[in-house]
Amino acid sequence: MTATPTEELQKPNPSAIIELFEVALNQAQHGATTIYRFHAGTNEANNGDVVWDGNSYLKMPLEAEGFEYTGKGQIPRPTIKVSNLLGTLTSIIHSLPYGLEGAKVTRIRTMARFLDAVNFDGGTNPHGTPDPTQKLPDEIYFIDRLKGENRDIVEFELAAAIDLQGVAAPKRQTIQNVCQWKYRTTGEVYAAADYVEDQYAYFLDAFNYDQVDCPYKGGIYFKADDTITTDVSLDQCGKRLSSCKKRFGFIELKGTATKDSATLSIDSGQADLLGLVDIATAPRIQGFGIPDDTTVLSKTATTLTLSAVCDGTATVTESGKIANSGLVIKMTNNPATAGIKAGMTVSGPMVPEGTIVKKVKGGAKQVFLGIDNNDNVLTVVQPVGYVEFFGTGGDISTALYVENGYILDAVDGVYSENAASEGVAASDCHLTLSDTSNVQVNDFVIGPEIYTKTKVKKVKQSTNVGPVITLKKKQEIVDQATVSFGVYEQATKGVTPYTFTASDIYVVRPQDGLPFGSFPGVGQFK
Repeated sequence: MTATPTEELQKPNPSAIIELFEVALNQAQHGATTIYRFHAGTNEANNGDVVWDGNSYLKMPLEAEGFEYTGKGQIPRPTIKVSNLLGTLTSIIHSLPYGLEGAKVTRIRTMARFLDAVNFDGGTNPHGTPDPTQKLPDEIYFIDRLKGENRDIVEFELAAAIDLQGVAAPKRQTIQNVCQWKYRTTGEVYAAADYVEDQYAYFLDAFNYDQVDCPYKGGIYFKADDTITTDVSLDQCGKRLSSCKKRFGFIELKGTATKDSATLSIDSGQADLLGLVDIATAPRIQGFGIPDDTTVLSKTATTLTLSAVCDGTATVTESGKIANSGLVIKMTNNPATAGIKAGMTVSGPMVPEGTIVKKVKGGAKQVFLGIDNNDNVLTVVQPVGYVEFFGTGGDISTALYVENGYILDAVDGVYSENAASEGVAASDCHLTLSDTSNVQVNDFVIGPEIYTKTKVKKVKQSTNVGPVITLKKKQEIVDQATVSFGVYEQATKGVTPYTFTASDIYVVRPQDGLPFGSFPGVGQFK
């Protein structure tokens, strides 16, 4: 790891900046990987080559310029002039098939105090402690062309990687729904030592992965039209996104999990899908009751063997009693031990259809429901109805109660926050009813304009108004407004069976997911 020598650079009298150059050949273009190192100076010990990080930089008169970045305009194209009096550069150029064009040039800048101790008399750096990590960021260019060559100097023009002739960005052309990666080919027979019998045996490697881009090494084979085959010789990629998904995409299976079992039962009629599960790749599996990072170890025609036991059971029927709130079921037995988990759908008496389990407390034998309110635990005390007004001005004393069903667009009652009348204080919140004989304190009042969990505070008989109930909660309703409501009490509850069911969809995915390939937007398929 390198670090910029900021502290040294900020000193009033810092040590000298040392500029070093490396020219690296590449096998593909030059047929070699040689690295040439140069420095326009000598060491202090014997006027020899400068040593940096254990590498010697040949003393060579040179001049480099044009590295400055302006922040606008074109990318810098520096030039390097190197002395050719001894013919060193000419010899290197003529030894290569295409010259030095394409070689990587690295400009390294450090400071004298960080040079190796061997550069100084007595083997000690008098300027400071040698440290090869202390340097300015490397600047990397490539030789774009030989600008000039004579008996005195050789001059090169450099360019950044993106600025080289014939280079475009992005470097790999992207074509929709066409993959450019090289797929595996059929393999070859090779000899390998059999140490058990102390003799050579011949093995057939089904595929050759030399210089292959596509990472697929599965044991399931597909033809060019994406149909599955058992013939290895017909294994061929169709170079389409659908071909990639066949090899790397997810497989959906329907099955059933059982708590504390490592066997997942697979529903019948899925032989084709089950055949796509490649055990050799140790694919991951996800779904209800499957712990994180679980993989498939083996398979049969009806089961998958998993690397971990399931922590839930797909369908469970257990007895319990719903709480007065309607939001919790107190189970007879430990629900966690039975395999009940959050996310399961619960059905049973006084539970709204489609209710999901929010949380399970095994020790407390409680199952919490994922709902905020449950009116199913209540039973009707006062039938739903409305108050219809007769006379002028909506006189409450002449109101007549009519049961629901006679007039469809009617409302159920009257809320009078400040209506002072016999037996009713002016500040009380009260509703008029046709009959309060079955209404009791703490019964629930429910309606579209009534706050949830509103209860009856008092039940009174007013001479002017008639039957009246006052509420425990203030309501934001205009005085004398007509509002719909009903009165309910807690229903009788007892221990009864409840059924918990989970999703039967399980997803099998390869370990490495779908590779990027040449398809835009595919990314890692997790």
